[in-house]
Amino acid sequence: MPNVKPPAPSDRRFGVYVYGAKELRQQFKNVNMDLKDLTKVHKTIAREEVLPEARQLVPVKSGRLKRTLRATATQRYGEVRAGYGRESSVPYAAVIEYGGYNGIRPRAYMRRAVSYTADKVLRRYDREIRSLLRQNGIENR
Repeated sequence: MPNVKPPAPSDRRFGVYVYGAKELRQQFKNVNMDLKDLTKVHKTIAREEVLPEARQLVPVKSGRLKRTLRATATQRYGEVRAGYGRESSVPYAAVIEYGGYNGIRPRAYMRRAVSYTADKVLRRYDREIRSLLRQNGIENR
């Protein structure tokens, strides 16, 4: 079963870490499964599980920050990003999340979104991986 790893106190990256994911990718390669399928799984989970929660929790003044929330993915992970938009960037996204100069207090909307959805993300990841294995004719190895 996947496990959740808390971020280190000084770490600016946080999330749900799946132990054994590297080995899983290697097994996919060994049986000639397309790793693009894994990228799709990662993006789907980020988009459907974490992104809606982040959109609910993000503080809104003008709405610019909320409009920059996006789900992205690679073969290794899925993520929800803030501050990079199509129209314009929002350079204060990290300051809103972590706090900063001039007494701006941290709002931790993204960390809370990840924390609130961690169990759902792990269950969904397990279901999606099992589904991929079934689609490729691999059952409970």
